[in-house]
Amino acid sequence: MIITKPHALLLKEIYLGKLSGDEFYSKADKEPEILEYLNQLHLMGILRLEDLDKYHLTYPGMLVAETLLELEEKGKIPKIEDWDEGFRWIGSEELAMIDVSRKCQGRCPE
Repeated sequence: MIITKPHALLLKEIYLGKLSGDEFYSKADKEPEILEYLNQLHLMGILRLEDLDKYHLTYPGMLVAETLLELEEKGKIPKIEDWDEGFRWIGSEELAMIDVSRKCQGRCPE
């Protein structure tokens, strides 16, 4: 899972909307770029697509959103709005793959 600034901004918007009582996040009237990020979050298992245009946070999505906002609130990470455009928050699975590939130096483990 790789979360970029646009992903994080969407997660924040959806999570805060849920806290304020919005049942779902609608993709109606969204820019194509936003639709692509919503689809990526859906493929990561962060959002669940219901009907044709209604997104809900999954349980893992709630955990990711809560973690991001808590880290932001406590000052452990910069405000999401202040992230560099190329910033990526990388999940542990990707870090593990990078670590194994570096240790194997091009050899496939058996």
